[in-house]
Amino acid sequence: MSEKPPISHHHHNIQKNNLQKTSCRIATGFTTSFLGDERTLREFIIGEELRKELSPANGNVTLYLINDDFDPLTDRQLRIAVNKDEKAISRHREFIGRPIAEIPDPAGCHESHARHFETLLMQRLAHLGIRPTVISTYRSYQEGRYRSSTDLVFEKYDQIKEILSKKFHPFTLRNLFRIKCLRCGRIDKTSIASVEYGTVSYRCEPCGKELKQPYRELVGKLSWKLDCAARWNIYDIDHETFSKAHLADLGSVHISAFLSREFFGGQVPKPKSYGHITLSPDLQGKLLDILPPKLFKSLFASNPNRDLIVSSTFLIEFFRQQTVLNGLDYISYIKSELPKKLLCVRDLMGEEAELVSYAQTFSKTIFHRDFRFRLPSEETLSQIPLTNIRSAMEVIGWSIGTRNESSKTHSLNGPHHENVFRSYLKSLHLDASIYKNLRMLFAQEEGPSIPTLLETLPVEFLSQTLQAARSFMEREEGRENGFEREVHFTDTDEEF
Repeated sequence: MSEKPPISHHHHNIQKNNLQKTSCRIATGFTTSFLGDERTLREFIIGEELRKELSPANGNVTLYLINDDFDPLTDRQLRIAVNKDEKAISRHREFIGRPIAEIPDPAGCHESHARHFETLLMQRLAHLGIRPTVISTYRSYQEGRYRSSTDLVFEKYDQIKEILSKKFHPFTLRNLFRIKCLRCGRIDKTSIASVEYGTVSYRCEPCGKELKQPYRELVGKLSWKLDCAARWNIYDIDHETFSKAHLADLGSVHISAFLSREFFGGQVPKPKSYGHITLSPDLQGKLLDILPPKLFKSLFASNPNRDLIVSSTFLIEFFRQQTVLNGLDYISYIKSELPKKLLCVRDLMGEEAELVSYAQTFSKTIFHRDFRFRLPSEETLSQIPLTNIRSAMEVIGWSIGTRNESSKTHSLNGPHHENVFRSYLKSLHLDASIYKNLRMLFAQEEGPSIPTLLETLPVEFLSQTLQAARSFMEREEGRENGFEREVHFTDTDEEF
């Protein structure tokens, strides 16, 4: 979604701020040079939470995404954007330093590099239920929205530099405006030498040329801190999300606020800060697959100022406190309910079907356990001696009966319930091969002991495993007696 916000004229700001506002505007920002991992989403989640918080009292509250697509593409950004594909890097290396809004899409499916990654970002945000209005910085400059701001900067160029140097020492700003070179189109390596009588002298390092142009003929953008101050007034921003680093004494917020008050009209949004996120390398690119949107947002929105170090251990502890269905926390759901739900997953709908999918991926990623129940195929059963199948059927049948009875009497709810299964198996004096064959039938070659499996595997799965073994035995007995029963098996193990 994108729109053109109304232009706020600087000399109207004081009068405007004295009037009661019937709308509210929140800004978030991103440079769509590449998509990035999940850490970049915290800013938008915090912005969306603020939008919902402000909506009841402020009428129409709009969440903006300021896309800084006039920024130059760097070598690092290009490498990340094309997943370090050397051929793609070679094809697009000539565009390094140019505005990303003017660079061809590396995937060839959008009008520009910037629009490609803007689309992917908006899809990712929509998945989380966040739908901001996009403002393209590049387009805003092209449309002349910054014209009065850039005129002011060049008219007071030396004065602004001197004031910044004195006020925020030792901070200095080498260039107040980033010029796009007339010759090579790069915006990252131009340096302003002087501004005199409306003419700007600058040098482009890649070209090695010194150029002069009237400032009104220049193509380019204000340096970020000035751009920030200008757009607060242009777009009438009331709130903006910032990382804690931007709120430091010499950070962007304080310097831009000073510039806005001194030169651009005085609009300064109320900052909403958020903490830094360190994401374990083994989790990068995986959080959106293992967490339902509601839980993903709770991870980043809870204690927004807190710096997070997100590891597998942190996720387990955090989501022990986050409920999903029927009052269960996410971790308990994965460990106790997921195995049962997978047996009837084809019948699940809506929220629970989605939850099972996320929980299954979480289990595989974090616990390294893939909860899947596979009924034994004909090939599996044919590898087991018939006498062992009979013994296994007896064990499984006893387990089902014991489990069903316990659900009525709660007789296995004590701390030593697994000993019932262990004692029973011990009394049978089974050959070791039976234990191995039971693992084959359950498709659990590794993992918990057989007594634990008999006590914890869903009863429905045990029942269907028993029925598959019984059908196989009936067919084999039919062959021995000179006829065959028609029994249907899948070619491969059926997954629940």
